[in-house]
Amino acid sequence: MSDDLRYEPLDDALPPDESEPAPVKPVPSRPTARTVPPIITKPTPPPVPRHTFSIRLPASLAERINMVRHAAGLEPIDAALWYRSPALEMESTRATQITADLAARRLVPLTLGKVYAAVHGAAEFNAGWHGGDALAALQQALIAALALPDQTAMEPLILAGVNVPAERFPYLIAALQRDFTPTAYDGVSVTLETL
Repeated sequence: MSDDLRYEPLDDALPPDESEPAPVKPVPSRPTARTVPPIITKPTPPPVPRHTFSIRLPASLAERINMVRHAAGLEPIDAALWYRSPALEMESTRATQITADLAARRLVPLTLGKVYAAVHGAAEFNAGWHGGDALAALQQALIAALALPDQTAMEPLILAGVNVPAERFPYLIAALQRDFTPTAYDGVSVTLETL
């Protein structure tokens, strides 16, 4: 005789879980690295150089001017400098070419004229010699080459003293008259200076 086996459900058995499973949160993906294009900078152009142009008197005439000043009790000066242009921005090749073109001009010798003396107001005493027209022509050519419409050629004066003290002025006039000889001077030049 055999006994039949029966299984009785347990009271504390867990009911089947019929709820939906919790959603799985996605794992954030790492951002892919982007290729940043290189920053291309344009090279800074070099600054345009600045130049001045000067008209200079012959060294022998500059020496004579300072001898006259010494006789009048005045300090020596850079007597060779007759005119200097304002500083201008331009390429060095053009500045050099302008200087060469002016240096190639045929200038007549510079001959001193009569003594020049002028009194402006109560404190400005100027004295020197009248120069030739070659100086004014050279300066006018330089002004035209540099396109300086606001400048005009100066009166061609060879000044031995500008703003001379009143007590020294008579001595300077006497020295100019005493040492005057109508000597012709060669060697007026145009020079270029890069700042």
